[in-house]
Parts: sequence; C-alpha cells; structure tokens
Amino acid sequence: MTERSSGAPAYHVRAATASEQEMFRGLMDDYLRELGTFRELPHGATCADEYRYLPYYWREDSRFPFLLVHDDEAVGFCLVRRMEERREPTMQLAEFYVVPQHRRRGLGSMAAGEIWRLFPGAWELQVMLGNPGGLCFWTGLVEENAEAGWEQESFDGRDGPRVELRFRVPPSSRRPHRAVEMLRDRRPGDIFESADRLPRPVPSGPA
Repeated sequence: MTERSSGAPAYHVRAATASEQEMFRGLMDDYLRELGTFRELPHGATCADEYRYLPYYWREDSRFPFLLVHDDEAVGFCLVRRMEERREPTMQLAEFYVVPQHRRRGLGSMAAGEIWRLFPGAWELQVMLGNPGGLCFWTGLVEENAEAGWEQESFDGRDGPRVELRFRVPPSSRRPHRAVEMLRDRRPGDIFESADRLPRPVPSGPA
C-alpha cells in the first residue's frame, strides 16, 4: 500500500528480505535504544545483537518481518508472529518502529492497519505503561480498526508495568499490495533474498 497526500511523500509497507538483515539490525538498534528509556526495570535486549529472535524472522514461517519505506529508504519496521499455541491462533504485533523524523505523518497508522488487514482475526500487542504517548496511539488505532469488544489489561512485565491489548480485526475487501501478501503466503523454507525480486508498489495519486 502507498500513502500520499498532496505535496506529501509516499510511503509503503513491504516484506523485509534476507539481504536486508544488516540494515534491519541498524533500525533495531535505534528502536531498542529508545525503548530502553521507557523501561522501569533493566531487563530485555538493548541492541540487535541481544535480540535473539531477530534471525528467526527469516527462518520460520510463523514470523513475518516488514519494512516501512519512504520512496526507497527504510524508515521503520514491524515484526509480527503467529502464536499457534493459543486456543485460537493469534497474531502478535511483537515490535514496531518509525524513525523520529517520519512520525506524525500517518505512516504508523497506515502501516499497522495494512498489516492487521493482512491477517484478519485475533491479535494482541503490548505497550509499556511508561510510554503514555505509545499507549494513546495504540488504543486509538485499535479502536479505529478492530471489532467492538476489544480488551485492555494491565500486568507487571519483567521490565516494568505493561498494558496488553487484545482485539479482532475483521476481514477487509481492500487487498494488500502483493509485496505484503507474498510474505503472508510464503511456504516453509521460502526466503526472499533481495528486494529486487519483490513486486514494486504503484504510487497512488493525491488523496
């Protein structure tokens, strides 16, 4: 999906390829550095080297790495995983980041909505209680995109108080771009080696 308003830059979401892992790690370093400012207890990864699950997103078919892109520049990411151990298979928005200079432009809202619609059904995400801006953003976005009756629960995480949002995303008639769909539809063992092999997003006109 591409987002463009008159005079504004275009953004889109696509699969992150295996060849982009090093660049992805740089974004992850920035994300974890910022995340650490919201932790009340010193627990959790502080850099990409300590985030042991990151390589699995290119190895396991239950994990999905996405890039948020402005023109050809990666300006954020989203990590999603399918939790099949639950009574009902549930998607988790595990990590989400937009670089500061591209915030407040609608990119985060567009990207999260696009990814949620890709996997209709049960979802969950967590926000640190020490991040009130993030909590306001995510509760508002869930209210806008989810079915009625979504839940919010506070609990004590290892790094401090957190809030978990549990919600359901209804099916949508809006079809995601193929560069996003193909990550969802991959088979076990499929790896996208290079962004050159992904379909290119088609910029939309002014909205």
